[in-house]
Amino acid sequence: MDNVSKEIKEYGMIKTFLPEATTLERAVTYRDKKIKPLFIEMKNKIGAMAAQVKELTRERDSWKSKFQKKRQEHENTKKELAEVQKDYQKLSGEKEILQGLADRYNRLLRILGKDMVERLVQDDIRMQEELEAKKHKEQMPKKISDRIPWAKERSEEHNAQIKKNKAKYRGMEL
Repeated sequence: MDNVSKEIKEYGMIKTFLPEATTLERAVTYRDKKIKPLFIEMKNKIGAMAAQVKELTRERDSWKSKFQKKRQEHENTKKELAEVQKDYQKLSGEKEILQGLADRYNRLLRILGKDMVERLVQDDIRMQEELEAKKHKEQMPKKISDRIPWAKERSEEHNAQIKKNKAKYRGMEL
């Protein structure tokens, strides 16, 4: 009995917490007419903002990749510029050297005359060619089959030089 009376008391309390039926009806229509459209509008706005965020994120990523490419191009340009500056300094030094040589050559032209300078230059070229030919002749061939004739030729040249020197010194002996 005590349990039943307790439930009745609790039932009475629950009944006092619940609103009247007419209030519930009003709440349902209020919810349907006011709150539900507000939530739908908020949901649509949130969805639109999420789409904008996604689009902006995509755009940011594309700009980020473009920025990285431009940065890489900038670094490559910096490296090329440094190389060009090194080449410029090197060429400037060479230019100064060549300018000094040109000045000396012009002085020689003024002092000795053009014909004399040309003759000296041609003599120098001829002597250089003779030295190159002599060095080339003195080098031993790489092929073994070419070494035997080379050795004979060298031996003949050496013997001819010895005979020449003997004849030269024989006239001096008394």
